[in-house]
Amino acid sequence: MTDDSKLHIIEREMGRCNIPICGLAEVRWTGKGHFSLDDGHTVYYSAGSDRLKRNGVGFILSRETAKCVLGYNPISDRLITIRLQARPVNISVVQAYAPTSTADDETIDSFFHELQETINKIPNRDITIIMGISMPKLEMTWLTMMPLENGRTRNQLDYILIKRRWRSSVKVAKTYPGADCGSDHQLLVAEIRSKLKSVKRDTPPRRYDVNRINEQYRVEVRNSFQILLEQEEWTPNELWEQTKKAISTAAQNNLPKPKKTRSPWISEEVGTMADERRQVKARGILTEKDKRQDLFRAVKEITGKKTPKLDVIKDEDGEILTESDQIKQRWQQYCQGLYASKDGLGGETEPIEVDENEPDILRSEVVMAMKKMRTGKAPGYDDIPAELIKETGDEGVDVVHKLCNLLWKDKSWPIDWTRSIFLPLPKKGNTRECKNNRTISVISHASKIMLYITVERIKQHVRFPQSRPVLWKAEAQETK
Repeated sequence: MTDDSKLHIIEREMGRCNIPICGLAEVRWTGKGHFSLDDGHTVYYSAGSDRLKRNGVGFILSRETAKCVLGYNPISDRLITIRLQARPVNISVVQAYAPTSTADDETIDSFFHELQETINKIPNRDITIIMGISMPKLEMTWLTMMPLENGRTRNQLDYILIKRRWRSSVKVAKTYPGADCGSDHQLLVAEIRSKLKSVKRDTPPRRYDVNRINEQYRVEVRNSFQILLEQEEWTPNELWEQTKKAISTAAQNNLPKPKKTRSPWISEEVGTMADERRQVKARGILTEKDKRQDLFRAVKEITGKKTPKLDVIKDEDGEILTESDQIKQRWQQYCQGLYASKDGLGGETEPIEVDENEPDILRSEVVMAMKKMRTGKAPGYDDIPAELIKETGDEGVDVVHKLCNLLWKDKSWPIDWTRSIFLPLPKKGNTRECKNNRTISVISHASKIMLYITVERIKQHVRFPQSRPVLWKAEAQETK
């Protein structure tokens, strides 16, 4: 499947044949990961890292089935596993692309050794399903050559295997000769008696179309802020929670959600060509090569390039973690280690006695800091974009000014301001290792106002060299 546009033809055939999960082999891509298609299907794949684009396996899951994924593990360019939450027990599916019988013994033995290790790591309670192509070591168990009436033979290459204890759950298994994606293989389908169960995930944050902030939003949030300013007894966290609530409520009542404008990935002409190709294949006529190439070329021009993500990480012992909860715990452990004290540095320090107290935060400092806030940035843990804060007017400045002075005197920050969202960005090397990812943190935009003010005040007590705005150690010592 060197042509990515075939994915959209397969996606179309899956919808037509009502197939929730489809195994892929010989995808011939590079890298590992997952990505979503325009119609909601999700692709999980595992391929090689070289430029030869050989082998490669994967899955395509429908929108509803993707909600049940507990995790996946791209093992090699011949093996990938995915685990689905289901009732009465979970389902583990292995997609395998075995070497052909012409491969050397070492390659074949290495593949089946890796396959056996993969099966051993699957929980015993799971319904284990193996989907594969060309299983030479299964010739004694499975019929591989099927005689035809005219004396010719054909290869039986595609298999679906299931544990013996779960074979009664298989309702039917059959081929769909009419299904087509430009492959000479027949689509093999097995229907299994089980019920998938969606995985509970964190509620995605609400997004607002900040380019369409209207006067109704400004009026409602200013009225709410006037009520907050009238009350005197606040702690920093209480005032921030009420401020956040006022902004969020006004935005939900008056701002629309951002609309994703996507042109349809497949035109009527391309759809007609796909139907003609499928009908030709069903009649056993495979001479429409030129039309097939035109079809995939047209789809490729519309769909563009995929951008995969990899949600697999290793723990400290080198074991692969595939489920989301385990991955989150590993990242938490790794990030805590990054900021942990080393050689006694960065740990708890004794408070420094200061004779002169810093003056209160000025309103002009708040105005300056709010002007410095950059727009078009992702919101932090509080889900408040910078655009919503900047559009609160004079009342917003007064509330933030009051909040900054409260925490300046109380020496405690709101809880949301102490929380960060860490995002890993892959670097070179094996991205399954945490150290080969660069972590960036997304913090609350409102907290940046206080940070801007603090930095400006620090600058007044520090001298920088004229050549570069970098603090020299010698000069830092002179300013103490």
